[in-house]
Amino acid sequence: MRTLFGILLLLFAAASATLIAVRNPGYVLITREPFVLETSLAVFLLIAIVIFTLLYFCVRLLVRIVRAPHSLTRWRQTRRTRKAREAFLNGITHLLAGEWLKAEKELVACLHAADSPFLGYLAAAMAAQGQGDLYKRDNYLSQAHRHSSANTLATEMTQAQLQLFAGQNEQALATLTQVQAGHPQQARAVRLLIEAHRRLRDWQNLARLLPEARRRHMLPDEELNDLERSTQRELLSLPLPAGALDTLHQAWSGVSENARQHPELVSVYAQQLINQNAMAECTALLATTLERQWDERLVLLYGEAHDAQPAAQLETAEEWLARHGESPALLLTLGRLARRNRLAERARRYLEKSLTLGASAAAHAELGTLFEEAGDSARALSHCRQALELCRNLHHPVLSSQGRPAAGKSGLNDYGY
Repeated sequence: MRTLFGILLLLFAAASATLIAVRNPGYVLITREPFVLETSLAVFLLIAIVIFTLLYFCVRLLVRIVRAPHSLTRWRQTRRTRKAREAFLNGITHLLAGEWLKAEKELVACLHAADSPFLGYLAAAMAAQGQGDLYKRDNYLSQAHRHSSANTLATEMTQAQLQLFAGQNEQALATLTQVQAGHPQQARAVRLLIEAHRRLRDWQNLARLLPEARRRHMLPDEELNDLERSTQRELLSLPLPAGALDTLHQAWSGVSENARQHPELVSVYAQQLINQNAMAECTALLATTLERQWDERLVLLYGEAHDAQPAAQLETAEEWLARHGESPALLLTLGRLARRNRLAERARRYLEKSLTLGASAAAHAELGTLFEEAGDSARALSHCRQALELCRNLHHPVLSSQGRPAAGKSGLNDYGY
């Protein structure tokens, strides 16, 4: 519509100019000895317009000829940049599809003309690691460092994640420590540090990081609680020399109040108390915890603690039997406590009942000891053999049809490595 309107306007202007020129053609006289130019004003204006147009296009052509080398260079650069962008996008597409070799070829092809070479080097490092070539990966990462300038954080974070994915936990820890020194508020770095310390079983440094992770809500509460319990469990399980009860108390005081209520941590702490010969403290802790929350592991530990008052222990355990009913663990504990109180017949009944509910090496071993004390060597030997057989079966690996241990869970974790 605009084009039609423009054409009509142009025709109207031309027709108006023609009518004016016909009615009043004007007169132009230009003399320059020995030349004389005499014509109408309309013809003169037409000639002037034609000459001006020719001069304009000639000048334009001359300028383009002069600028041709520069324009050609700029065109080539634009073309290279466009191809580099296409190669980068293709490389990223292949990278996301897991086509590592194709991704590397496309990404390397775009590096010479890329807008941000360090991004291409980082992506090429990922492609190289996907192929298992850590040497090439490290070369690409060093190139990314050289081109990163103000983007060192992105390069270092990518490097740390690739190192964790490759199982290079010590190198990843060194990289992440450097990142945290320069960017202490980087939440992702703290989360990766937690994973690196967990893999390296560096429980003390991990325990120092967890409060910050909880304060900044870096992990879901359930995951953080599990990680905190496992860390405290490992710290409490560290071997202690005899007479280190004060050290054990100090470690337990560092456990949060909520975690102290968890049976898993209580069982680890109770076992350490038994190792430190703090039997009275151990039985009191187990009895208090079992009153609040019933747990078979704690019941077994209660039977292993040699308190100075075994009769009181047996009485407490028999009260549990009346309240919680029979279970292999509780009956085993009752058998142990009855034997410790020299109630051989009652101990035998408890242990045999425990075996009817579920055979265990510990129950067979207790019965073997009981019959040995009674002088019945044959039955003692029979139960000891059964205990040994159960232990052998317990520690024998389950084999697949190819003769290899059955596969477990994948080594990958929920942080994206």
